[in-house]
Amino acid sequence: MQRVLGRSAAAERQAARRLSKLRDKKLKKSINRYRVEVTQMKSRNVQTVKEARRQRKEDWELGPLAPKRDVGDNAERYGTMDTRQMHLPQLLKKDRMKHWFIREGDRVAIVKGRDQGQIGKVLAIHKDSESVSISGLNMMEVRVSEFMRREDNDPRPTRVLPGPVPVKNVRLVHAYLDPETHIQRDIIVEEVTMTAYWRDPVTEKVSFERQIKGLPSNEPIREGYKRPDWERIPWPKEEEEPEKEDHDSDTLRITVDERTFVPSLLRPPMPPSVLDELRNKYSKFRTRHDPEYIEAKQAEDLEAEAREEVPEWMLQPSRELREKAKKKERLVKPAVPDLMSEEDFLVRVGKLMSERGVPAEPLAAKA
Repeated sequence: MQRVLGRSAAAERQAARRLSKLRDKKLKKSINRYRVEVTQMKSRNVQTVKEARRQRKEDWELGPLAPKRDVGDNAERYGTMDTRQMHLPQLLKKDRMKHWFIREGDRVAIVKGRDQGQIGKVLAIHKDSESVSISGLNMMEVRVSEFMRREDNDPRPTRVLPGPVPVKNVRLVHAYLDPETHIQRDIIVEEVTMTAYWRDPVTEKVSFERQIKGLPSNEPIREGYKRPDWERIPWPKEEEEPEKEDHDSDTLRITVDERTFVPSLLRPPMPPSVLDELRNKYSKFRTRHDPEYIEAKQAEDLEAEAREEVPEWMLQPSRELREKAKKKERLVKPAVPDLMSEEDFLVRVGKLMSERGVPAEPLAAKA
């Protein structure tokens, strides 16, 4: 009994070691993928900067003899960036932030970069790369592909969009109201504390609130005023959808829900040309053909049969024996009943529908 228990424990340890090795292998693979993405992004950016510097130097040296670069594909997109350069590499799940202290609608300030010191509103949050898009800041002129232009119905080949800013380069801006002077001013918050204050008993989802400890360190302490231990920062309110007004030119709901097409078995629901495209008109597995094509094929079969017909006096003995054997097989083999044609099938279905009270040919709907 002890031997059996010892073997089972050894098997469990071996399975645990195998599982641990598999997890380490997956982790290393994801880390290597992230490093490759970061390296590729950096190399693309460096190459873009080098090419821009080379072109600028060449234009300065050649002067009026400098080549014209905004031609061809770059006629309307010269000097723009690729959309791939706007996306930062994705971080590993274990390295990502667990609790975000910024949401869409917050006001933040950029503390590092070309827009340092400017304040804007957060438009979007990218948790996989720990970055945010801020309205009017870190703007980039990017070239848009033809597919995106068709999807958005926007013919512009280039657009100016806010690029992602790493969350470590932004700080939350809090509108602080002085309790004595009642003057409101913006304060850049260096550190935000996330505190859990409620747990849903059904979904077990924890809700957090943002807190800051008192006032900034550079705020002077006035006489008779006690600095609070902490202050709660409310989350931004969700924007309410504007109320839609009804106009005389609007389409009524009853008109939209009106049934204007009733399918029937006596005619296809779409033009035959569309059916040909869906069924691949030139496929070798096609079973339905045009009448002209069928007539041409039947004529070819008749010509082939006429060529194969040979007078009896020209038949050789071996050929004559084969012909007699074929005739004997035709007499012995039972005849195969003809399959019902499509028109006969539809007529039969129409009769059954009329017997059961279902209209075979629906009336044309009102336009």
